[in-house]
Amino acid sequence: MTRILSIEIPTWYTLAPFLPRAPSDVLFFSRLKQGLLQKVINTLGTVLTFNFFIIIIFFTWFITGVGAQFALDNVEIINAFRGAWDVIILPLLTTHMTLTFLSYGLEKMAKSDA
Repeated sequence: MTRILSIEIPTWYTLAPFLPRAPSDVLFFSRLKQGLLQKVINTLGTVLTFNFFIIIIFFTWFITGVGAQFALDNVEIINAFRGAWDVIILPLLTTHMTLTFLSYGLEKMAKSDA
């Protein structure tokens, strides 16, 4: 028994709204699917946010290299950027674009299920 405002209520009654009515309850599984899909979309959003700021840092590196090359005749910064292009920057941009399209598709799918 649980006491709420000096009224004794059976424990099963206080938990009833949170328990599924039956394993075949379509609404329960649809909420479960919606919750999992929303968690995936939120995780993708977090990854894309961090990835975006890393891309901004690389863009700043590129602009600095271009400025140094034309203003100071110094090509060391842009050459370092070119060296990192195939190894770090291009895969990061590819991952970012892939996750962006995946997130968009999952959001469309979540809206169509709702």
